[in-house]
Amino acid sequence: MPFDVVIVPFLQLLLSCIKLYRTLIFVYIVISLLLSFNIVNRGNAIVYSMYSVLLQLIEPVLRPIKRVLPNIGIFDFSVIVLILGLQFISSVISMTILKYFNG
Repeated sequence: MPFDVVIVPFLQLLLSCIKLYRTLIFVYIVISLLLSFNIVNRGNAIVYSMYSVLLQLIEPVLRPIKRVLPNIGIFDFSVIVLILGLQFISSVISMTILKYFNG
């Protein structure tokens, strides 16, 4: 099929973007924990700029999830829900790609 030439590479690119976003989420979690426990100084310009960029990339996606989830004290489960959602989307895309290859 002529669409295979376009669809499969697009889906693979989408998978790569999801993996990159998941990695950014983990970096966001680590930096956030390091800042919370004062392991890294908030005055460090490099760390703060990295954290603010990650915050701008991840927080808009987390905001709707936080609105739906109940507030459970200091624990923020929205990140876990986001990671699970991304994993589900990745699995669906992977199965779609396998379907194209297996015909």
